[in-house]
Amino acid sequence: SRILAEQASETLEYLTGLPGGDKVFERIGGSYKVFQSCFTSKPRAHVMKDHFRPLLEVLRREAARLGVRTRDGITVAELLADQDGCHGAYGFDQENREVVVLAKCVILAAGGAGQLFAHNMYPHDVTGDAYALAYQAGAEMANLEFVQMGIGVAYPFINLFENYLWECFPILENGSGERFLKNYLPKGVTEQEVLHDKRGHFPFSVRDRSAYVEIAVQKEINAGRGNSRGNVFLRLDTPE
Repeated sequence: SRILAEQASETLEYLTGLPGGDKVFERIGGSYKVFQSCFTSKPRAHVMKDHFRPLLEVLRREAARLGVRTRDGITVAELLADQDGCHGAYGFDQENREVVVLAKCVILAAGGAGQLFAHNMYPHDVTGDAYALAYQAGAEMANLEFVQMGIGVAYPFINLFENYLWECFPILENGSGERFLKNYLPKGVTEQEVLHDKRGHFPFSVRDRSAYVEIAVQKEINAGRGNSRGNVFLRLDTPE
């Protein structure tokens, strides 16, 4: 959190100063286009088109300019570590040939462990590899219990169900087409109130009544009342 707060401005200047970097973030006139993201008191999140692709393209070109070597299709099996530190990695290429990479500095950037969950919205290769490699090399692990959960679209495509979509007050139905949210609400709490709170953020939180949305969905699925894909239905239209 400290690094993010103290280095964000400097990093933004660095990115926008790279060739093509001035096109990464959307602008309105001479100012950056921003929106109010989850758990914030004012708009401060910058807007980027095409799911970060402009940023990736700018960094890819900069890495090529600097002469950074890349190796694709390598599966790392173990870090080369001893009492003096980490000196590289050992793994296999796509032809199952052994690969050894020696390095003065090793940075693990393999994402989280979303694929450990039966239902998730992560790419297929986000399986906690970095956690396992670091732990096996003797690293001290912390905060692994802080996993961000939230409602997402599972079919026909996989994506977040952004918090602003809850402003449409969608209807949750189980595999039999029955509305079930009201069955999990305390006395005196209405579906409208819960969905109203859900508009304020994407991830699950017990700070407000929106928690009953995720609780209801998971309990309905656990009880075997989900649909054929093991999920529930979410309607944005009004049933006749």
